[in-house]
Amino acid sequence: MQDTSAKAQQIYFKTLREMPAWKKFQVMDGLNSSIREISLAGLRSRHPELSQRELLKAAAALWFGPELAGKAYKNL
Repeated sequence: MQDTSAKAQQIYFKTLREMPAWKKFQVMDGLNSSIREISLAGLRSRHPELSQRELLKAAAALWFGPELAGKAYKNL
């Protein structure tokens, strides 16, 4: 956190330490959903010609690597 003051960083880490595990998982799930949405939006922006199916295949390759995505989503 280069753009964060030492005091703000201290408060942030204190909040994380005090947060119950279920809340940490909830926050993590929200962040993961946001990342998926952002990466799909980026793919759509760079490749507007792709169908929804092709977009999902490209996303799988981005998220899991081409080899694993090819194995997991060969029928996609």
